[in-house]
Amino acid sequence: MIVVTRLNGSAFAVNPDLVERIHETPDTTLIMVDGAKYIVRESMADVIDLIAAYRARIVGMAYGTDLPNTRNATGPQPTLTAVAPSARRTGDADVDIATIIGILLAFGALFGMVEMEHVELAGLFLPAPMLLVFGATIGCGIASTTLKDAIASFKAVPKAFTGKVTPPQSVIDDVVGLAETARSNGLLALEQEADKHDDPFMKKALQNIADGTDGDELRILLEDEIESNAAPTRSASAFFMGLGGFAPTVGIIGTVVSLTHVLANLGKPDELGPLIASAFVATLWGLLTANFMWLPIGGKLRKLAQLESDRQTLLMEGLLAVQAGSQPRLLGERLKAMVPPAARTDTSKSKAGKNKQDADADDQQLAA
Repeated sequence: MIVVTRLNGSAFAVNPDLVERIHETPDTTLIMVDGAKYIVRESMADVIDLIAAYRARIVGMAYGTDLPNTRNATGPQPTLTAVAPSARRTGDADVDIATIIGILLAFGALFGMVEMEHVELAGLFLPAPMLLVFGATIGCGIASTTLKDAIASFKAVPKAFTGKVTPPQSVIDDVVGLAETARSNGLLALEQEADKHDDPFMKKALQNIADGTDGDELRILLEDEIESNAAPTRSASAFFMGLGGFAPTVGIIGTVVSLTHVLANLGKPDELGPLIASAFVATLWGLLTANFMWLPIGGKLRKLAQLESDRQTLLMEGLLAVQAGSQPRLLGERLKAMVPPAARTDTSKSKAGKNKQDADADDQQLAA
């Protein structure tokens, strides 16, 4: 066995007879006959020297002339050159105001109808049916989940109105930039890149790559992280979708309760009209809150959770490809193929110019 060192500084032993080939791009990667890959600090020449010394010792032991170990089993530790910080940062996300526009448009259409029909607004804002619809709907929603999840769901409401959406092209540009850094300075340089990004998911992935985590293990870790990150928003979405289901039924209950009051006053014909009108206000508010509030909020939170999962999945695939040593330009094209055609366009002309400069730099590297 020969002893080599991972990027995180931990030493481990490898059977040199099972090493199929060695790559240095610039990190040294040992590829075993079973397909396993190990990224080590030692250079390719150091690993070859270790294997040669190991075989010489085996031969010496076979002939009874055990050769002394001529070098440290762990090999010389290469000096790492500090990488100057780059200006690359996590792509900016855009605030999506579709929910605000949609709800305002819906209520605007409703009040427009009220004005055109000459309906008195005071007759729609009755405290009793509104109290029943809002109170009972929220109560049923809380009863259908845990108190902790219910509180977390209401805390997620601002996210539905001000949630940010990161363009896929921005993610692709970040990953391609990281691929260029890894190609030029090695995977260990990604540890410094992690400090310049404010995305916890990216920081964790880059740190694990720099620590030499196995690719398959890192994929499992990141997939679990994606699922865990999406769970709270999906839970909030399900809560508000549930409120959208409760509200119309609660409104009908309010109408039935009011109609019983109407039947109790059949002996007063002059009061039947206003009583019947007020009875249907509960149904109105049940349908209104379900379709104008709860369902749109729940749907927006579900969409945001899906978009964030897609972003992190795209980022995961890109970073795993960086770990595997993919060529930056090909990696960018591969990631673009993973997003819808409408999202593949660059977000700005300046970014398009940057991509052209990056492509020219890659051509020069390939020519070299």
